[in-house]
Amino acid sequence: MTYTLEPDFERGVLKVRLDWQTGQRRRSVLSVSPQWGRIRNVPAMLRDVRFGGGTVGSGGPRWELTHQPEQTLHVEYVVDPQHGAFDDWDYTHHPITTRRFFHGMGNAFLMAPASARGIPETFEVLLRWKLPAGYQAVCSWGVGRHVGARLKAADVRHSVYLAGKLVTKSAPLEDRIVTVAMVDAFGFDADAFLKLTTRIIDAQCKFMHETAFPDFVVTAVPVGRPLQPGESRLSGSGLYNSFALFIAPESKLTDAVEHLFAHELFHFWNGRILAAQEPERRVYWFVEGVTDYYALRILYESKIWSAATYVKWLNRHLREYALNPARNATNEEIDRLYWERRATVGEVAYQRGLLLGLRWHYLARRKGVRDGFDRLFLSLVERARGGRFRASNSAIRDAGIRLLGAWFGPEFDR
Repeated sequence: MTYTLEPDFERGVLKVRLDWQTGQRRRSVLSVSPQWGRIRNVPAMLRDVRFGGGTVGSGGPRWELTHQPEQTLHVEYVVDPQHGAFDDWDYTHHPITTRRFFHGMGNAFLMAPASARGIPETFEVLLRWKLPAGYQAVCSWGVGRHVGARLKAADVRHSVYLAGKLVTKSAPLEDRIVTVAMVDAFGFDADAFLKLTTRIIDAQCKFMHETAFPDFVVTAVPVGRPLQPGESRLSGSGLYNSFALFIAPESKLTDAVEHLFAHELFHFWNGRILAAQEPERRVYWFVEGVTDYYALRILYESKIWSAATYVKWLNRHLREYALNPARNATNEEIDRLYWERRATVGEVAYQRGLLLGLRWHYLARRKGVRDGFDRLFLSLVERARGGRFRASNSAIRDAGIRLLGAWFGPEFDR
């Protein structure tokens, strides 16, 4: 598969072309995500869609094509979100072409193969950017205007794509390369950004005894207006081998940035390698909350944070949990109301898992388990590396009893 991406910086749109060699198949299926983040209708942003090389039998967000064997399919379209600037925090998920850069996540704009009989699991994927002289490009799986990798369709979608007037820096870390790419609009430079990301990646890999961590890309784009002293506004998305940071112009690198990156990075293990059984949100206390527990703890234990900073964040979470009117929400209620009541019910998952991580690590060590809660968590990750184990509440409970002791059963139930 070959993607060609051409941002039109004057008109605020992105031109996309996909060429797909079909092999011996006579039927292929392409799709886009129906929705993504705050985008309620992804297909509505794709206009002037044109197919070649086959007959289209149905419309989006899933297109079925019939064709001759060894045919190359073509599809071209224009991505037009009707928004030409990252001036509103409600639009961070949108694939936007500004005057200076394009930024989008594949789930928001890329057609990719859908699961169907005869369609392979992985593909040789090439990406070509058509850009003015001097412009740079990165994506989750490559740095430069022409890149390639063997990927699943889900990896293509769950990637960040950034091109334009950028500053990029790369550095080796053990046997991997870490790259940062940013729009030069902040109160920090690319060297400082690279130093922060490599320190946190190194600390988490050492804690997890990770030997197969991939090359990693971190992007940063400005959103909204510069903030007043004391204000903070940022968000981010952990993606395939990458992290996309959204932060206000002129912002500095603070402990809030460190926390956000550390949290999203730890999802490499808790969420990706150790995936949750569906319905996933019923295990969000573990996927999100335990991730926050380890993100904060590793920042402190690796000496990136002082004890004072660590305590500040723990106290903040304790205070917000105590004041949360939904703090007794059940896992079923979190599953049902997570997005509808994101600020209360949604936050319970983060708060509960963090506090349980603190409590269970303390209780396990007090009861003679030298490595505490880590014994349970690391064991679950290792079981999941084979791809056949997924985290569920019952599986976590059973493993906790086996690894930490009988006390864990009633403690978990409580």
